[in-house]
Amino acid sequence: MRANALMESIKGMRYIAGIIVAAAVLLSAVYGFCAQNGSVSVVNPGFEDGAKGWYLPSNYSVVDDTAHSGKASLRIINTDVGVYQLSAQHVKFQPNTKYHFSAWIKTKGVAGNEGGGSICIEYYDAKGVWLGGAYPWGIAGDADWTLVESDVEPMPANTASIILSVYLRPRMTGTAWFDDIKIEPYYGIPMDAALIKPVYRGRLDAGARDQQVLLYAKVAEKFTGGFGVSSVKLNLRVLSGDKSVLQKIIRPKAGVNEIAFDASHLPIGNYSVVLDLLDPSGKSLNTRNLSFEKIPANSPKPTVYIDEYGRTIRNGKPFFPFGFYFGPGPNRDGSYKEHIDRISNSPFNTVMPYGINEDSLGTIREYLDYLDSKNVCILYSLKDILKGLAWYGENMLGLGDEKRQITGLVTAFKDHPAVLGWYLCDEIPAKYQDRLIERYKLVKSLDANHPGWSVLTDPGALFAYLETCDVMGTDPYPINRAPVTNASAWTAAAYNVAGGHRSVWMVPQVMDWNCYGYDKILRGPTLDEITIMSYLCLIEGAKGMIYYSYFDLQRDVFGFDKRWKDVMTMGNEIKQLIPAVMSIKKPLNLTVQTSIPDIRHRVFADDNGSNYLLLANTHKTRGGVVTVSIPKDYKVQILKHAEITDATSNINNSKLIVPMGPLQSTTVILKKQK
Repeated sequence: MRANALMESIKGMRYIAGIIVAAAVLLSAVYGFCAQNGSVSVVNPGFEDGAKGWYLPSNYSVVDDTAHSGKASLRIINTDVGVYQLSAQHVKFQPNTKYHFSAWIKTKGVAGNEGGGSICIEYYDAKGVWLGGAYPWGIAGDADWTLVESDVEPMPANTASIILSVYLRPRMTGTAWFDDIKIEPYYGIPMDAALIKPVYRGRLDAGARDQQVLLYAKVAEKFTGGFGVSSVKLNLRVLSGDKSVLQKIIRPKAGVNEIAFDASHLPIGNYSVVLDLLDPSGKSLNTRNLSFEKIPANSPKPTVYIDEYGRTIRNGKPFFPFGFYFGPGPNRDGSYKEHIDRISNSPFNTVMPYGINEDSLGTIREYLDYLDSKNVCILYSLKDILKGLAWYGENMLGLGDEKRQITGLVTAFKDHPAVLGWYLCDEIPAKYQDRLIERYKLVKSLDANHPGWSVLTDPGALFAYLETCDVMGTDPYPINRAPVTNASAWTAAAYNVAGGHRSVWMVPQVMDWNCYGYDKILRGPTLDEITIMSYLCLIEGAKGMIYYSYFDLQRDVFGFDKRWKDVMTMGNEIKQLIPAVMSIKKPLNLTVQTSIPDIRHRVFADDNGSNYLLLANTHKTRGGVVTVSIPKDYKVQILKHAEITDATSNINNSKLIVPMGPLQSTTVILKKQK
């Protein structure tokens, strides 16, 4: 399905256009645009007024020899893979509003591996700092006019401007035309819903202390027809077969509504939950069907599952997935073995190879066998098996269509001891929500013993994916284009979307964006930056971290050995924190004072009673000081860059002073003296 390992390694990535920051400044200077609230519109959306309203780099021009409508369109001709330019304009926006945006795109000879001609929306704060965006996959090859469209969730409160761009994605060559650009408020579906508790696959053990069933219903503020949320009702029905066991009418609010009921009185069995949003006349605006299962007390546990604390439990023990997006995948010459050996001899324990579905089922099994022999787990990728995606291949491995591929792979490998879970979604647009839900249901029906993981690039869109997986994740790659605190904000978004009831495996950055097209602004993260991003993920609730990416370290401008040394140092440090992060023991209530507000902190305790105070200074240029009140009869150690030093002698009047340099992280370990 894929031509080579390099193509395999770069799929699934999105590009944040570093160049667009400069373009934004130029737009403001040339056209006098400024961020402001108001009705949203695109200036000169069909290019009938030439370049009016648009920033046009040197390889863009308005032409009148082809158009989707009218007489004109915008054309880009790019012959150099090293050139990456975007045509853009500021657009007005309304706060607290979701947008739908689109462009008609035509291509000729567009070549490369990154999606072709496309459109994107990005948003910035008042200082021009990138806050987020939406990046639909584009059109490549030779294609007639095709609609490329996507949604962008309501932007953060500190958004000062949004920029709409049309472009050829990085390292793409060829010719593309753009026409009829549109952006408009989009209210989205009237209502979406998800089962939040029971926390894992709707399995409610009759012997569990907590017998609550919790649903989230996300309701729009306005609806087609002009009426608002105050005019609608939610009809909740819980069914056992055709028999109703609970019915309730709810007056919802705009946003997320928590709906809970006690299931302690319900007998063992399967239950359907139907949520129906009704308009003022009683007509259904949208229906969501959910389900849960009440199982006998103390039923056998799955081989791998997520417990009520968000921890992965593997073979009865807590397990912290800690590893990489990985390559190479299976091959007949066994050249992957040296790379798996390297992981096996490191602090890491898990790989997620994009190219797992290569060659034959027999070759894949040999790969899994080798992983197992080295005590390395795999998150098995099914994410490309969705017709309509660029990387989907019909009859892959001779298995037939989409459903047969999923069925064949899950059936073949669900009992393999190397399998930790299934990778179900890699930044797949929310328009595929229904199909992703159906695919998740299929995987659950085939394999009761391994969770599914979805990773998204838009923190505001996470709710739509709650019914597509068991574990959520996001992939902020902020170095050197966004605040390092994106690592914490995006982790918090994944954790909070289900009120802390859904496990989070994050995807921190170790790669250099220049692996995907040179930009002097961008670079790979330093040791301190890799470490602080990891700390921030842990502080905000991550229970697994799969770094992007091992294969990019192999082609880093500084060389693999240097980058791997840094990654190993970070890994050895985080490994020492994992027992406390995974423990459910209550930590000490420490008094912690910071000299600057940029220092984040959290206390964990391990099962042996030791306490770990994680500290992370997120300020890029400013240092700070942390003062910790140390309880009586505790000795203190400092963990930094994987090395532990004793700091008990530094305690003065029951206070420990910890200096923190810019972007530095460290852990204060408190152990009760015997």
